[in-house]
Amino acid sequence: MKRVFSVSAIALASIFARSAVGGVLLIPNTGTGFDNVWAFDSFDGSLVDNNYIAGDANMQQVIKVVRNGSGNYYMVDETADAVFEYGANRLYIQTLANSSGNGLDQPYSIALHNNQLYVSVVGGLSPNTVQRFELDGSGQTTFADFALLGAGTPRDILFRANDVLIGDSVGDDIERFDLSGGFLSIWHDSDGATGIDFPNQLYADANGDILAAGFTAPFGIYRYDANGAQLNYWTLPTSPRGVHRLGNGRILWSGGTRVGVLDPATGTSADVLNTPNASFRFITLVADDCLRGDANCDGAVNNFDIDPFVAAILDPASPTPPPGYSGNADCWALRLCWGDVSGDDLLNNFDIDPFVACILGSPLPGEGCP
Repeated sequence: MKRVFSVSAIALASIFARSAVGGVLLIPNTGTGFDNVWAFDSFDGSLVDNNYIAGDANMQQVIKVVRNGSGNYYMVDETADAVFEYGANRLYIQTLANSSGNGLDQPYSIALHNNQLYVSVVGGLSPNTVQRFELDGSGQTTFADFALLGAGTPRDILFRANDVLIGDSVGDDIERFDLSGGFLSIWHDSDGATGIDFPNQLYADANGDILAAGFTAPFGIYRYDANGAQLNYWTLPTSPRGVHRLGNGRILWSGGTRVGVLDPATGTSADVLNTPNASFRFITLVADDCLRGDANCDGAVNNFDIDPFVAAILDPASPTPPPGYSGNADCWALRLCWGDVSGDDLLNNFDIDPFVACILGSPLPGEGCP
């Protein structure tokens, strides 16, 4: 007899950011002679691989890379006007969307949520919108339309438990939408002069605070509380595009020829590297490999994974396994990898329903959740 649990028994909508688990941080480098993806250590920001995904004839100006739970990579390329899919072997599979088939012009950022792709688009047939696709590129729909706001250009897309934050490079604001794409409010209203100007990447800290890379003067890293009130601003030696919290508590940033580490306690920044002709873009984490849904890391997804999965949902930020956890400490460290069943790069209540469906589907040993 199969064992199931009630969603209502797990009411805590906790969110766990990937910076607390193992893996590497990926940063596209679109500089002359590069057009590839570099990898950095997720704990201290040191360089791991300057050719993690090798450049090829497809990449022209990749802004952001995300990976789903099956190990495939999705890239948004602003110059190629395309969304590419690469396999777990980091080799090109297909073009999911482009200008001729989907009307894309200057697609800028990409997000994964509930096994769907969300792409911000500057021009083309759907200008100043966020377009939504299935993972195979089908089912294109408009998720959010900035024309309904009067003006605006969407940039990075950040899903939270109950809403979506989208940077606006025309209004210099950060807009807030519901999970169906309906506009809710201006989450942070900037004058573009003393506040953030041209917001680029957005990042959610584990405590709910938001980090934002401000590209135009006053350029630097901005920190806001969960409601959009500014808490901090740190100036940098150059305009940042990407931002991500490191496992050691410092902040990795990227922009132009530089990748650096900001110490928020002192406000000082040190270069990880400063590479001539480089052009570094957004930062995303790729967690260590695992079997999605295998919460006790025994090589099979089955009823024995229910209790450890529930433990991860209830306290995803705990650095140590909770009492009674049936896996080991190494398995617990990979909880975002095996627990992110929805494929949105978060461990929260949105993973419950797809996990239950996966258990009811009785995957074969060695087979993870889809």
